[in-house]
Amino acid sequence: MKTQFQKLEALPKPKMEVALLPHNRGKCRYKLLYPADDHRVVLRREGEGNDFINASYIASKCEQYWPLDKQPKTFGDITVCSKSVECWADFTQTRLSISKDGETRTLSHFNYLSWPDHGVPDDLSSYVAFYFKIKSLVSHSTNPLLIHCSAGVGRTGTYIALEYLIQQAKREEAVDVFGCVEAMRKRRPCMVQKDDQYIFLHEVLAESLAVEGFKCSPLEINDKIEEHEQRETQDQPSSILQEFQHMESRLQSMQFKYTIAQEEDNLGKNRFLDILPCDKYMPFLTNGQGLYINAVFVDSYTCKYQFITTQLPLSNTLSNFWQLIIEQDVKVVVQLEHTEMPFFPMTDLATLSTSFHSLVRGTSEEKDHVRIIPLKIQTSQLEKSIIIIQMKAWCDTAEQYPTGEALLSLCGAVDDISKKTDGSKKICVTCL
Repeated sequence: MKTQFQKLEALPKPKMEVALLPHNRGKCRYKLLYPADDHRVVLRREGEGNDFINASYIASKCEQYWPLDKQPKTFGDITVCSKSVECWADFTQTRLSISKDGETRTLSHFNYLSWPDHGVPDDLSSYVAFYFKIKSLVSHSTNPLLIHCSAGVGRTGTYIALEYLIQQAKREEAVDVFGCVEAMRKRRPCMVQKDDQYIFLHEVLAESLAVEGFKCSPLEINDKIEEHEQRETQDQPSSILQEFQHMESRLQSMQFKYTIAQEEDNLGKNRFLDILPCDKYMPFLTNGQGLYINAVFVDSYTCKYQFITTQLPLSNTLSNFWQLIIEQDVKVVVQLEHTEMPFFPMTDLATLSTSFHSLVRGTSEEKDHVRIIPLKIQTSQLEKSIIIIQMKAWCDTAEQYPTGEALLSLCGAVDDISKKTDGSKKICVTCL
């Protein structure tokens, strides 16, 4: 990387003559950091030197061609309005109306958000969910589907090939990935542009075909439970167990790195050495006793990284736990298990101090299945209020399986508090 950067430094410099004019030099904070003449922002002011500011236009991959709010956007004689927006963890769906010459049409615009600038998505399930969401909308439509990316070949070709191959698998019980991509390239060069996209196409195709058989409607869940109970008495694997086994085999075939958790300085901060956070999804601390904590980000159905899952604090990770809550702007901590080591005051209006924090407990509220505890976290620089929600069945009595009613009560309590913050705050879920 250093070699590449040195090559960047050696590239020829663009023309920067306007910035070096005598009446403009004083408007630049640093020497040698000037805007290129061909791409500088030109102010609409009269008089010599009045049009200069040290600012540049930088090309983006794609112009924002649809409105992000309710204000209409006009393109020539076409007016586009955003009617509604639905958000998922990795994509959005915007309902648009398009008007021209008195005629108005409506369409759905899907935007996948988790394809990195370089490489391919690391989460197959998010892309599969994206594909099936679109498929559910257009499966009964005869209108064409418009697909694009920056160049209209790499990511675009991958999506089109996935659609083609899933249909081929259903009709012929076989797939020809090479033939599919070859046929597309005869119509548009470079479709499925890079080898990592070609490999990703195989992986996401396998995942799509596997999980499609596991989908069920809410009304079918009871049938699956009954089938599981029936097969359990016959010592036969049920569809639920088959799903679980498929998930485990898929995860075993994936390559995860746990190098940070296994560093010598961090080993003692893990409660169990076989339950470690993956490097890719770890939050990193900026203050406290080291930068490591055994925790990972987890998506909700509609929000990227809304949850943080972590172990209950150890004596040597207590400060790091509360630093995590502060730095990630967590609003709710969900405690799902009893711990011998208290990590916040155990009685109302009591105080507990860590190396860097003072924790002040408010008056708790007892409900049928949950306990709601207000808590203030104080440091030398700030004060933050959060809510701790305890599941009584696990925190008080250590029941192995709480009732469905208790779990729904817990979810409802978390949801109620989350809604008060517009769902923008993270939720930390912790157990042993």
